[in-house]
Amino acid sequence: MSASRATPSIGAAADRLARALADRSGAVFVLAAVGAFALLLAIAHRFSFWQDEWSFIGRADLLDPSSWLEPHNEHWSTLPSIAYGLTLGLVGLSSYLPYLVQVLGLHLLVAAGVFVLVRRRSGPLPGLAAGILILLLGSGYQNLFWAFQTGFVGSVAAGVWALVAFERPGVRHAAVGSFLLLVGLACSNIGLVFLVAATVELVLRGGRRWLAVIPPAAAYGAWYLTFGRAAVALQNPFSVDAFADVAYYLVAGTSTAVGGVTGTTSIIGGVVAATGLVALAWLLVRDRRLEPRVAGSLAGVAFLYASVGLARGTFGSDFTNRSRYVYVAAVLLTLLAAASLNIAFRGRQWPTPARLALAGVVVLAIAGNVAALFRGAEVFRVQTDLTRAYVDLVQQNEAAPWIDPAVRPPGVPEPKELLELTRRLGSPTVDAILPGAAPPPGPAERERALLMLVGDGFHVRPGAPPAGRAGPPTILRAHGVASTPGECLAVKRIADLGTLEILAPSDAWIEVELPDGGSGAAMIGHEMAPSFRSRQSFQADAGRRVSIHVPTIDDRSDWRVGIEVSAPSARICTWTARPLT
Repeated sequence: MSASRATPSIGAAADRLARALADRSGAVFVLAAVGAFALLLAIAHRFSFWQDEWSFIGRADLLDPSSWLEPHNEHWSTLPSIAYGLTLGLVGLSSYLPYLVQVLGLHLLVAAGVFVLVRRRSGPLPGLAAGILILLLGSGYQNLFWAFQTGFVGSVAAGVWALVAFERPGVRHAAVGSFLLLVGLACSNIGLVFLVAATVELVLRGGRRWLAVIPPAAAYGAWYLTFGRAAVALQNPFSVDAFADVAYYLVAGTSTAVGGVTGTTSIIGGVVAATGLVALAWLLVRDRRLEPRVAGSLAGVAFLYASVGLARGTFGSDFTNRSRYVYVAAVLLTLLAAASLNIAFRGRQWPTPARLALAGVVVLAIAGNVAALFRGAEVFRVQTDLTRAYVDLVQQNEAAPWIDPAVRPPGVPEPKELLELTRRLGSPTVDAILPGAAPPPGPAERERALLMLVGDGFHVRPGAPPAGRAGPPTILRAHGVASTPGECLAVKRIADLGTLEILAPSDAWIEVELPDGGSGAAMIGHEMAPSFRSRQSFQADAGRRVSIHVPTIDDRSDWRVGIEVSAPSARICTWTARPLT
């Protein structure tokens, strides 16, 4: 009896909660947005400048109006250039927080736009679910933790709110939508994605509102012909390679994006995407029309990955899994899913099983994206610590002759230019606004930064070392080899791969002779074990020698050199200009 009474009471409580959330959906979304902003800022507050940001930092003309129309890569980046220039003028490199606040603020606008669009058509609870999913879209983490992505996120925010404006009647709202599309284009080429989505949607609606897309399209065309054309390096779109790249990016990119927005994997995303396309085809046959929002969102996603395939397909790296593109596609896919469900149920109230199933999917999607959020944060933590360690070492070893300017973290300028920037704009190794936001880098990142600084100071070359004193190396660790000490170390491999870790002073040479010929590799470490990142392979004919140079640094400290031997035997000597200790 008690169980039978409990079931209706639970159902009634759930209904009351649903009604309460629906009645206060706006306030609930605002609270969720505040909470998400606090969470994202708490995760990202210790991050720092990375990759393309340094190209903006290195430009002295960001606030020069004559430079505002110059492209960054192939993007029209007027508005991000101005925002970055103003922020650099205010805080320099002394804090990353003001930059993060900008990109996170734009992200909240994106989520708010999705909430408004879905609530209007599907109701308050689906609107809340869609908005909260976008707020916590960890699968798009690059656009949440990388402040440079104000360009991409600004384009998405402007594009989503342009769709909001176009839903309202009247010339004034059409003009607002047109202006917002122009704003999105002036942030990045992601604005083109929403220009395409809005055009398809407005054309299918009928009437003359589609004319509102002409001014922003004409403005972009004028910019492209005047400034952007020289910066765009698209492959021939009519070639076989281009066709293959576009097809691959459409399939793989969409699968990754669907997997991202559902909090799953690209494989599951591919299955869901294929199933969704079949369902849409069935709805098209059933209703003999394609809903404009569905068609516009599909066109936007297709244009996104087709253009990325044309622009990035020849780069030698797979950009289908880049979270900055997943973020853009996820917004459109969320709008697409909401509109498709409305069509499927033809505006009727969804059956209880369908509502429960959808609620479960949304909860799992949010949970998966929160997990992706923390995985992405770890990627940025490592990059931040590496950058800070590199900058710190460059500042400590100013003008040191042993620094190799050619090897450095992605996007970071050469040491000489880096020092000039830090003198002028401050150092990212500290945070003037929130001192605890810039903790000292860990030993692994400092070691990696040091290996970058020495660069070609560690290298392997054929032949004997220069003149010096030869002696047996000091063995720290051995595996898979039997060694016989002497003036040089005689090594015999007794496993598939023999490895040695030896101690060598700065500026020493390690001679490796392979009596029977063969191959091997060398790695190096300073305070830590030799790093695989520094691994250099070598090969020698019978009786030939190779020489490994140990870097020189100012403190003349010892290095740990790892040597892999796949030859049957080897003879290893350490050559140095000073006595071995």
